[in-house]
Amino acid sequence: MLKHIIGTFGTKIACVFIAFVILMINSHSFHAEGLGVISLFVLDVSIIHILSFVFGSGSLVYSFVRFDKFQVLLVSYISTVIVAIAGSCVMCCFHLGVSSDLLPYLLSATLSVAVCFLNTQLFLAKDNILYYNLFQLLPSIVLLGLLLLFVFVLGQDNCYAYIRAYTFCYVFFAAITFVPAVKGVRYKGMSGFGGVCRQMLKYGFTIQVANLSQMLNYRLGFYFGEYCTGTQGVGLLSVGTKVSESVWILPNSLAPVQYAKIANHQEDKAYTIGITLLFAKMTFVVSLGLIVLLLLLPSVCFAWIFGEEFRQIQPLLYVIAPGILFFSVNIMVAHYFSGYGKYYINTICSLSGLLVTAVAGACFVPLLKTLPLSDAITILAAINSASYMVSCTATLVFFFRDTHISWRRFLLNRQDAKTVLSETKALLQSFKHTKTTIE
Repeated sequence: MLKHIIGTFGTKIACVFIAFVILMINSHSFHAEGLGVISLFVLDVSIIHILSFVFGSGSLVYSFVRFDKFQVLLVSYISTVIVAIAGSCVMCCFHLGVSSDLLPYLLSATLSVAVCFLNTQLFLAKDNILYYNLFQLLPSIVLLGLLLLFVFVLGQDNCYAYIRAYTFCYVFFAAITFVPAVKGVRYKGMSGFGGVCRQMLKYGFTIQVANLSQMLNYRLGFYFGEYCTGTQGVGLLSVGTKVSESVWILPNSLAPVQYAKIANHQEDKAYTIGITLLFAKMTFVVSLGLIVLLLLLPSVCFAWIFGEEFRQIQPLLYVIAPGILFFSVNIMVAHYFSGYGKYYINTICSLSGLLVTAVAGACFVPLLKTLPLSDAITILAAINSASYMVSCTATLVFFFRDTHISWRRFLLNRQDAKTVLSETKALLQSFKHTKTTIE
């Protein structure tokens, strides 16, 4: 288990580092206004991507091991294509984030990102963590290379350079991951296809409502920011939120491993509770340390890294930090319910946070339009922080009701240290055995 965690964690560190470099290039090359356009484009892609998986995505790991594999893939790929096309057209027609001239890029990016993600989920469903990690990392590397090519070699000095690089990158990886992802899946007839569709719709709809709610928890403030401050405000807000969300590197690394373990050990309740508690404690400790380090950075650091206009994001980090810490624990507890197929619980908890974001954001809109830019984005960050804490609280309530454990189980103890130590020893012995075999 620890070997998979370390591999996933190393992949996430590399991805976060590359994303940080890309963010630096974008902020210096396109400034806050261009960064705002990019953030809205990626947000639109993400929303359509979530909607395209009503029949699959997050529930794919759960469905793939329980139903006919060919039928599961058929439903997932067809729904992905249909929703991606329809969603892109709706977004552009109603000017939700991007203008209509970006429709070709939005459509291509949405389709390719959805297919690429679906393929990587198949690797996870097959417990092929190596391929899963590999294709989490490679798109980031290629995206960085294309961005450097467009900006510094071809001299494209506007935000469209990133949008082109993003689209080309995922079109490429959607194509090359398809064959290894579907390898081994055989057609066995269409008997029971209707039942598979109903079950996938049941699970997929529930989890995608949860994912969409959570995505809007993360990014609904961008739409409020665009309305009240323009794309410049969105650019500043995006840098602040992405910097603070880098704290989630450990929980995002543990989550795929935890999800796969729980999905395959549902009969062992003690094991699934234990691994959830252990991972939740680990993420809290590591996230707390990273948050403290982040808050100790002076504002001049942000001005040097991202550009002078980004000096004003430091107050944003202070108000969003509590929510970020709460939500690091929420990520682990929510994956406990996902592993058991109880997606409706995550949906309820995500909707509770979204309600806070939507109501508070709407109430503050008149005030935000009158405030200085830095104050407006700080208030939006505070709303995000509150929504994270509400979602986490709701998830913990459901967790205690489901497991009947005491809150004291979340406190660190000697057994946690023993578990980590035993996993570390097993990993070292595995490396030693591999070395001996090679020699």
